[in-house]
Amino acid sequence: MSSSHFSLLSLIFLVVFLSSLPSPTLSASSLRCNPADKTALLSIKKSLISIPDYFASWVPKTDCCHWEHVDCHPITNRVTALFFDQIYVPFHIPAAIGDLPYLRELAFTDLDITGPIPYSFTQLKNLKILKISGTTLSGPIPGFLGQLNKLKNLDLSSNQLSGPIPASLGKLENLRYLILSDNQLSGSIPGSLRQLKNLDLLNLSGNHLRGEIPKSLAKLHFRVIDVSDNKLTGDPSVLFKENSTARAIMLSDNHLEFDLSKVRFPKELNVLEMAHNRIRGKIPKQITKLNALRKLDLSYNRLCGKIPFGGKMQQFPAQSFAHNLCLCGPPLSKC
Repeated sequence: MSSSHFSLLSLIFLVVFLSSLPSPTLSASSLRCNPADKTALLSIKKSLISIPDYFASWVPKTDCCHWEHVDCHPITNRVTALFFDQIYVPFHIPAAIGDLPYLRELAFTDLDITGPIPYSFTQLKNLKILKISGTTLSGPIPGFLGQLNKLKNLDLSSNQLSGPIPASLGKLENLRYLILSDNQLSGSIPGSLRQLKNLDLLNLSGNHLRGEIPKSLAKLHFRVIDVSDNKLTGDPSVLFKENSTARAIMLSDNHLEFDLSKVRFPKELNVLEMAHNRIRGKIPKQITKLNALRKLDLSYNRLCGKIPFGGKMQQFPAQSFAHNLCLCGPPLSKC
């Protein structure tokens, strides 16, 4: 038998052998997707039967790690992330999400959510990011979220949440970002937030919060704090320290009263917004040394005296200083 004829027979045999093997897709689906995770995901799909098109890729005989809105760990193949967005049919958050113990990231954005956050979320002991934003979620923030002690990012912004901020959120010792802005939250800022030693960003803006900013928050090494557009009162000057790590301090649209003359600004401050309050005194000369300052709004207060000359002060528009008691000097009119 010639060598060429032998090679041809070998090639034919190889093709026949390979064609008899199971489909790679089926093999992957049987080996990669964790059965318990798939069961939980199919339960989620079943509870959201009113939106079948959204879960078109969630077919039982396929690999759940390839389904839309799902991410898996590349080595363990456990489901680590779920993303839901742009669903405009009212639905409850499925309790079966709590049956995904290795979930690290969970996001609901731009959705028509009814009902509460399910208690089953307390089972998500590995969750690091929880985002429910731009939805119709209403009712109070559940205190049991304080049990998710691996959380680093909690974003419940732009919903219809009401009631007080749970003191239990102070137990989230690994939290770096706490964003509760643009809701209908009421009551005071809980002093327990002082326990969030790793907090970089605190955004409570656009709510109905009252009372004073807890002085204990001055112990935090935050980079951004935004409590604007609330009904806060008192003296927040404890937030201003020259050696602070703060990059942005936003206090506008409250009822805050303090003497700005006595304040020392953080050296690396980028943003300072304190419009529409009852701040008195003069603008400290030290503000001219803030080389990183790029946004400033001190309008609609009770400030007096000459605007310090130098630094970036004359680069800001007149609107940044307008409607005060008796401020003068560039960029306003001469004193």
